Amino acid sequence: MTVKPRAPKGLTPAERAAFRATVDQVTAAGRDPHGVAALIGDYVRLEARIARMIEDEAKARSGKIRDRVTRALSIATAERRRLHAAILGRAKDEPTDPPLTADEVAVAEIEARADAAWRAFFGGDSSMSEAEIEARHGEPSWRALLYRTAEDQAAAEAKLGGDG
Repeated sequence: MTVKPRAPKGLTPAERAAFRATVDQVTAAGRDPHGVAALIGDYVRLEARIARMIEDEAKARSGKIRDRVTRALSIATAERRRLHAAILGRAKDEPTDPPLTADEVAVAEIEARADAAWRAFFGGDSSMSEAEIEARHGEPSWRALLYRTAEDQAAAEAKLGGDG
């Protein structure tokens, strides 16, 4: 049986219950809760503070007071997101994508050769005719039509966060 981290002093009973529940979530996600115990304490305190701010925002009669509470609430919400990501985010040693299979690598190599042939043709290389390239590689892909080089394609995909 693993020893769970203790809740920090000064938490209310409801906050202690939230602390234990978050520790269970972290453990279920396969992370060590001891390394983020202090952050979990901050997170549950912030949750209670946000709940109070939401009530204060609803009760505020003056526009200036409501604006101040709304700004504070926005900042607290952003901090909560940051803490949540730090506590339950992806483990650093966890791979972002599964490794490619041999078939996927082979298909990618075929597509890369076809794109290179079409890019060369569109760039003015006349070593092969359009009909020869189409017979060998099929119609040009959108990748070959949109990007002059594979490097341009990779840079655009990195900017967009996609993989093509």
